[in-house]
Amino acid sequence: MEWEIIEQMLDFDSVGEYFEELKVEDVKEILKDYYKRNKSLKEIGDILGEKIQTRELRRNFPKINTKLKCKHDGEYLYVELPNKQTYQKTGLKEEVPFCCVPSMGADSRVKVPNSEGSSSC
Repeated sequence: MEWEIIEQMLDFDSVGEYFEELKVEDVKEILKDYYKRNKSLKEIGDILGEKIQTRELRRNFPKINTKLKCKHDGEYLYVELPNKQTYQKTGLKEEVPFCCVPSMGADSRVKVPNSEGSSSC
């Protein structure tokens, strides 16, 4: 799937704490740096001035809104962006969507698959 199509499907309200203070355009540039310009997550973390694990940085990327709704709470279901290697090999493959709801932490999010392969809250 072309990056421009994926970019239109992103829900920038679902970014994690490392991107909350950034403008949408700045987050888009960071994603392009990672997926299209081949910058590493470490390089991006250094630019942001954050000392975090690289996988945690990627988990803070915005999620893809599937436009499907959770059968339990009516919230939209999301798919996480793949890592760079997966994206370069297969693009955006079909993944089981998950409900992006606040968990115990103020801004943390959880994904809880149910027994039917979809997600529940």
